[in-house]
Amino acid sequence: MRTIVIAHQKGGVGKSTIAINLYHTLKDKMDVALQDFDNQGTTLRALGDATVYKKNDKIGEHQLLIIDTPPYLFNELPAILKNADMVIIPTRKSIPDLLAIGDTLDIIYQGKARNNNLKIFVLYNQVDTRTSLNEPIEEKIKSMGVEAFKTQINNRVNYSRSITSENGIYGLDTKAEKEFKELTNEILTKFI
Repeated sequence: MRTIVIAHQKGGVGKSTIAINLYHTLKDKMDVALQDFDNQGTTLRALGDATVYKKNDKIGEHQLLIIDTPPYLFNELPAILKNADMVIIPTRKSIPDLLAIGDTLDIIYQGKARNNNLKIFVLYNQVDTRTSLNEPIEEKIKSMGVEAFKTQINNRVNYSRSITSENGIYGLDTKAEKEFKELTNEILTKFI
């Protein structure tokens, strides 16, 4: 089973929204499941017990498992990363997110020390194309030695709506659908 972990200690960066929409993008193409490690249970509440494993549930066999993590650094993350194929760090292009990403990367690199095959990527999320911070933030994160996906997720209100929509972003916003399909293709390409 392949595993993607969505992790960042900063709250409000869209971890659950990304996990949910990645699930909706892939659910008709492969056997995909979600696991919610976040005590807030956003993914679990949005999709329900039938679709989402809880933190301590025994995981069945699936082609892909997407793990949604809490908005704080937690001790289990290095152990989770030991068996993961990819970790995605969603981040906004903002100063507070930039300040928080270093601690997140420290813990992720602890996990990578136990798993040389772990692939680490930053995903720029909730992107505001009108700000002058975009390029400096990208340069600073690049200087930290972590690769960013080429696909960026723009700041769209329909992403918030997608959490409780039956098909996620699909059917709500054609531009968002296109972004998420491009992101998913990029993620799958990085697996190969």
